[in-house]
Amino acid sequence: MDENIIMFPRWESNLKEESFYHIQEKQYEEALEKLNKLLQFSKNDHEILIGKLMCLMELYRYQEAEELCEEIISDKNNKHYYHYLHMYFTILFQTNKYELLMERLEDELHSKGLPELLREQFLQLYNMSKTMVTEIDDKKSSMYVDELLAAIQQSNYDKQWQSIMNLQTVMKELDERIIPVLNEAEVHPVIKTELLFILANHNYSKMVNVHKFGQELQVIPINLSKIQTHPTYVAVINIIKDVEQSNPTLYNFLERLLYRYLYVLFPIIPPFDNAGDIARSLLRIGDELFQQTTNALSNHAKVDQYLNDILNCEQLYLSIIHE
Repeated sequence: MDENIIMFPRWESNLKEESFYHIQEKQYEEALEKLNKLLQFSKNDHEILIGKLMCLMELYRYQEAEELCEEIISDKNNKHYYHYLHMYFTILFQTNKYELLMERLEDELHSKGLPELLREQFLQLYNMSKTMVTEIDDKKSSMYVDELLAAIQQSNYDKQWQSIMNLQTVMKELDERIIPVLNEAEVHPVIKTELLFILANHNYSKMVNVHKFGQELQVIPINLSKIQTHPTYVAVINIIKDVEQSNPTLYNFLERLLYRYLYVLFPIIPPFDNAGDIARSLLRIGDELFQQTTNALSNHAKVDQYLNDILNCEQLYLSIIHE
């Protein structure tokens, strides 16, 4: 046993030489096997860890390399911290994990201890990653618009909605191919509402034609009011707000019902002067569903019409947006 202890340094040295020889000969599997043995005895040996990372990367085992780097750089006091960090960033870049890379780079760029030379390199890497993210998002954005237009041709409403939801996560520059969709009579009103929101969010300031519920209108998306700040919405809420004290559940239901109604109609919002009739219609629906008495029982023709419109819009809303 004493001989084994005395021989161990030589065994370790030989194993290191063999592993690095295998790396030079591009025999990465053999090198990795020996390096793993060495790490059982020398867990923090810099040369061995670098050798293992190189092998993992050459073998395209990037996930293992990434996890090993994350484990090592968790100790910022490691004197080789920035060497490992640079390898970690290289792995993230090579595996197209640009958003995670940018997040980690931001952390480091805000660090006062970052050497100036590395700061310049990291900033360059950050800008490259940002460019890559933009290019990827642009490709995805174009693909999602293609999917949306195809789904419209197929009258596939679920696919249309999913395409729009995907589009909103990646679209940085507005794709104007979505604008003519607003004027197509067969397109679902919910789809048109969401497209108008997209245009407004992109500060689109040109006039667009909208065909909705048999009406033709022209609007400038950037000038459109948000539903919950529109005077008609605010007025209706003020009329029904007393319900909140006596029955919060009913009030929340009516509030959602009102929003969905106006969402489906958007941008065709009923006039402010009709807020009372809309409120009475909502309260009648509440009476019937919750068996509550809200003094809203009315046979007024306009109230009846709004009641039917609200229920129809609710069906249209839920046919696309599954809540």
